[in-house]
Amino acid sequence: MANPSTNSILVFAANANGNIAPIQTIAGSATGLNVPLNLTLEE
Repeated sequence: MANPSTNSILVFAANANGNIAPIQTIAGSATGLNVPLNLTLEE
């Protein structure tokens, strides 16, 4: 899930359901993220 207000990407488990915390957050200046929107990921 992209979070443009904090320039971060939240990662959830494949079977995640409901109001749960992400298993990982990708953020920081080293990522080069700048208002991430419309991300598509494939496994």
